[in-house]
Amino acid sequence: MKSTFVLAALVLGATSGIASAGTPWINARSQFQAHRIYTGIQSGQLTYGEARGLVRGQAHVAAMRYQARADGVVTFGERLAIHSAQNVQSARIAWRRHN
Repeated sequence: MKSTFVLAALVLGATSGIASAGTPWINARSQFQAHRIYTGIQSGQLTYGEARGLVRGQAHVAAMRYQARADGVVTFGERLAIHSAQNVQSARIAWRRHN
């Protein structure tokens, strides 16, 4: 139970506080994916190891967002790369929750 709360804190901590006026849909989607991971943990659909791997993937997407916003402008190519990475993460979450 304690590890569930720690993992949930990591998931939510990795995605909260990243709000940016230029990328609201990216932020909203990341938060929704974090919520999907959290509910998978709560329902027992995800093991600790599976959730840890998914959280690492979410951290990778967050790093892409930070890097894209570092210069103050998120270009179309950067948005496309982030969107693609989020699509991959979404598919991984769905697969892990239903395997």
